[in-house]
Amino acid sequence: MSQYYVKVGGNNGNSGLSDLLAWADPGKIGSVTLAADDIVSFKCGSAWFSSLNCGQSGMAGHRITFNSYSTGNKPIINCGTQVSTWTLDSGSIWKATLASAPMCDSVSINGVSGVKMASKAACVSEHQWFWASSVLYLYAPGDPDTQYTTPGVGVPAYSTAAYLEKNYLTFDGIQFEGGGYATMRNTGSGSHIVIKNCEVCNCERGIELGTSAMTAYSDYEIYDNVIHDCSGEGILLLYNGSQLKAYRNHVYNIAITDIAGQWPSGIKIFGEGLDGIEIYENHVHDCGRTAGASGTTCVGIWVDYVHPATTATIVRHNCVHDVREHGIFVEISSDSHVWGNVVYDCAWGTADGGYFTPAGITVDCRETYLTQNNLTYNNTIYGGQIGLKCLSYSHGVGMNISNNLFKNNIAIGYTEHALYTENGGANGTGGSGNTFWYNCFGAQATNFICWGGVNKSTYDAWEASANVVLDGGTTHSINADPLLTNPTTHDFTLQAASPCINAGVSLGTTYKYGLMHDSVWPAAVVLGDQGAHGAGWEIGAYIYEASGSWIVGALAVGGS
Repeated sequence: MSQYYVKVGGNNGNSGLSDLLAWADPGKIGSVTLAADDIVSFKCGSAWFSSLNCGQSGMAGHRITFNSYSTGNKPIINCGTQVSTWTLDSGSIWKATLASAPMCDSVSINGVSGVKMASKAACVSEHQWFWASSVLYLYAPGDPDTQYTTPGVGVPAYSTAAYLEKNYLTFDGIQFEGGGYATMRNTGSGSHIVIKNCEVCNCERGIELGTSAMTAYSDYEIYDNVIHDCSGEGILLLYNGSQLKAYRNHVYNIAITDIAGQWPSGIKIFGEGLDGIEIYENHVHDCGRTAGASGTTCVGIWVDYVHPATTATIVRHNCVHDVREHGIFVEISSDSHVWGNVVYDCAWGTADGGYFTPAGITVDCRETYLTQNNLTYNNTIYGGQIGLKCLSYSHGVGMNISNNLFKNNIAIGYTEHALYTENGGANGTGGSGNTFWYNCFGAQATNFICWGGVNKSTYDAWEASANVVLDGGTTHSINADPLLTNPTTHDFTLQAASPCINAGVSLGTTYKYGLMHDSVWPAAVVLGDQGAHGAGWEIGAYIYEASGSWIVGALAVGGS
């Protein structure tokens, strides 16, 4: 085992074996033969316009690790293009030649995300920028060429900051940015990789795994990272990957401007061959918040065209809020288990009064695809246009949406419907077995449920509708305010008088863990056993903890 050091002011002719003999930049790694157990440490406070490309793999139990040392800001590796040769325009606004508008609407200044403004005159604070007619304008307290040198002012480029093409690698405590396509990327079979404690930002996609070439890859753990200011996806898991986990990540400021043609998301998994994917305890927010009225559909967590062969997709105990479209979206997918999530103030975007109006949690199908056996359990949804949604549209031969179960959910605070179903989602053409039991849609109200495209204003009217699946003549719904503690301040725990306490149905040991009152995303989500509190299961994401019994039976669960 050898440990190598890299810092600004080093020399690539050195041995790299100490801080005194450190290498000068990450580009050196590509010309070095690393071995299992080797560590490459980048000095905190150092920053480069460069890329990290390891040419060797570690082995099981003997990884190659890239991390940081010393104190201060994370070392920065920016694979974008440096903007230099600044001249004063007027006041504190500086200008530099930039032939094309910044890719991804992104400008980074010493690793800080710049703020795009509507005009040059609107730039009145540090880090604000505007581009027009091949000129980039930046508000700065001094000449950016000398004011910003770690690494400087940059815009994304079609490059990658960290290549994930080898096996048994760990990336720990480094800031990666500037990818005009993806900042950290695996386009091959790189497997057994850990990405932790990193910051990934100022790019199109933060972390992207897999390609349509269907090359198999497996065993990724992506956790405790901060991923932000991406114009596309924060985390994107594609095609033919297995045993992939993304947990305790903070993902925000995704698709913050309107970029036509994009289908962005905080976390998205897409494509054939994906199996054993787990997305849990992440904090995903501010996705598409400032996008224009059209051209961008931005989702919090998106499961798209995923039909696992052996192990269900897990989306659990995440907090998703302030998302333009669906908070959590299960699209033409099967065997997705969405449970214990808190979703609020999402689904405020597209409003067509029908198929395409977003919801807190949506399960849908179309054309010739299948959406089957998805489970939506014990979620709390507050705000937005629609709470829960299940539908099919654009029907083709063989399309089927069936056996999707919605149980123990709370959905209130909506502006249109607590529950919206259409076509096969309402067990009509192309659908069957879609079941809504033991949910709380609040006290019945005018048009609070839309079943098969027809509005219902009472629970009785809904339950009397065609194709509603009943259990002993009822859906076991709670016709009352769930009495959340204070939803306007985002406290979605249950008050002592809540009708949702002990009112849910037991869903088995796999799903018995609910949120405890002091959970904080993403670093301190605390789970408890439903069976250790009260006479039955709660409806919603939180377990009710009687006064004086905080955390009794609590369990912090690291996996599913």
